[in-house]
Amino acid sequence: MQEIAQLYLQYSLVVLAACSTANRTISSDGIVGLTRSFFVARARFIIASLWPVDDEFTCSIMKEFYQLLANSPEKDPAVLLNQVVRKMSHLEPSLWAPFICLP
Repeated sequence: MQEIAQLYLQYSLVVLAACSTANRTISSDGIVGLTRSFFVARARFIIASLWPVDDEFTCSIMKEFYQLLANSPEKDPAVLLNQVVRKMSHLEPSLWAPFICLP
């Protein structure tokens, strides 16, 4: 995490589509976790998951998300992720619900 925090990111969006990437610990230093490291490195938005995710389903969510992003790069990533999740909300919530966008 220290190596990530020392980066100077040139991108405003970081996507961490692996399992439990949004998990963090509260310590005397504040909230510590992978997402915090990317914010320190100047990411503006981070998409991450709250619990282990299904690889195949994650691939389909991310593919759709990136298609929307390519067509509307000026839109807020949280809005785009919300659009994708709403399309898939008829499916089992454990598949689509772990994904969040942290601004």
